[in-house]
Amino acid sequence: MAEGKSADAKRRSPHEHVAASNKLNSAADKPFPNWTSAQALMTALLLFASMAVYFYRKSNPMILQLIKVQWNLTNAQHASLLSAFYWGYTPVQILSGAVVQHIGAKTSITVVLVGTAVGAALLPVWASFNGLWFALVLVGMCQSAWVPAKTQLQGAWLPRGEQRAFGRALISYGSHAGQLLGTWFAGVLVAWLSWPSVPWVVATMTGVCAMSWQVCASSYPEDSWVASREEKSRLKRMCVAKAPAVASATRPLIPWKLLCSKPVAAVFVMHVTSNWSGYTLTMLGPMYFREVLQVPVGQVGFWLGLSQAGPLFSGLAVAALESFVLRRGWPVMRVRLLFSLMACASAATTTLLFGLSTTAWQACLCNGLFVILVGLHSSGYSAAYIDVAGSSSAVVSGVGNTLANCPGMFIPQLALAMRGLAGGAWWPVWLLIAALNCAAALLYASWLPHTPPQPAVSSAKVKRE
Repeated sequence: MAEGKSADAKRRSPHEHVAASNKLNSAADKPFPNWTSAQALMTALLLFASMAVYFYRKSNPMILQLIKVQWNLTNAQHASLLSAFYWGYTPVQILSGAVVQHIGAKTSITVVLVGTAVGAALLPVWASFNGLWFALVLVGMCQSAWVPAKTQLQGAWLPRGEQRAFGRALISYGSHAGQLLGTWFAGVLVAWLSWPSVPWVVATMTGVCAMSWQVCASSYPEDSWVASREEKSRLKRMCVAKAPAVASATRPLIPWKLLCSKPVAAVFVMHVTSNWSGYTLTMLGPMYFREVLQVPVGQVGFWLGLSQAGPLFSGLAVAALESFVLRRGWPVMRVRLLFSLMACASAATTTLLFGLSTTAWQACLCNGLFVILVGLHSSGYSAAYIDVAGSSSAVVSGVGNTLANCPGMFIPQLALAMRGLAGGAWWPVWLLIAALNCAAALLYASWLPHTPPQPAVSSAKVKRE
């Protein structure tokens, strides 16, 4: 009888495997009733780490806008400083996923936080154009492991289903809060004190976060000192990412075949487009408010910060919407498709409206709608990384983040060149974003599968069977 059941299990189709997996997860995926203490701790730690990382990233354009005025920098020098972070961040991304898989997500995020604290503290010390450029590159290199490490931790601690949706939403609150504080609070410090006060605040906050992370965090439930034996067993069974002792026997270090597949390519295309859109508004937004809308330097942070407040209220709404459609029986990959297509349409529309704004209020409203609606990607391509890559999500997300951050290396220079050809007008910059989002939506809809790809069975395992 047992042999018969085993044979039936082996003959299951991929659709039956997905259905069985969803049925298994459904009992443990209520939003909060089955939330364990160890999961709550890890989610809180990731929330505060995300806040520190994005506080630094969002405060940089505010600092550099003031430095441009005080140091009389040229537009080319200003563009070089704006892209310096990504010249350190992007090249190291190529290996970051494999490094995270080798040394563990906990150690990787410790490096991210300590490197950010040290690099931020060096900004006021190296107060020259070359010194600022190298300090920004240094922090970019240290933060390169952030996305693959975060993705691996979500796969290791959050089971597929509603619990992962709400967990991602809570972690995203950290990034949204960091972006809000990095824009608004940095603007206040720049206006009231001086620009060196911002890096010192960043260094202090990130240093405290690094110490808390190192003491309390764990890469996998099996390593946690908070989780009970029952919790460890349940999370090990329900989650996608496994500890190295479990996963190394069934996956190569670099999953080349997976990286070249259409589902992964679809996620990469959407990730690149999303980052291109967001980076353009983040890096060039202060310049647009200052030069086109004639907003004083001290008020730029207020307007941009105001537009960043929306995701603090919409994050859980996106997770609740994802949970609702999953409960209605929608296939997981169809949900990933729907949410990212809605985000693309919203990004194209709100960016064009932003470019047509003539007052700070109009620009703030359009930018706020952009940030809120692009947040739909959190239940779209961003969540699809784990669905299409499984236990290789750290490596795959590392490669994807490498490609997605390449635009950050040349967006300021490209925008400067496009504006030069258009006689100083900004419309080519916004039109390009709209066109990219339309093209990405078509490719994503064509390449994303209807069901999560099934992991390939190794030849050695087939022989044993």
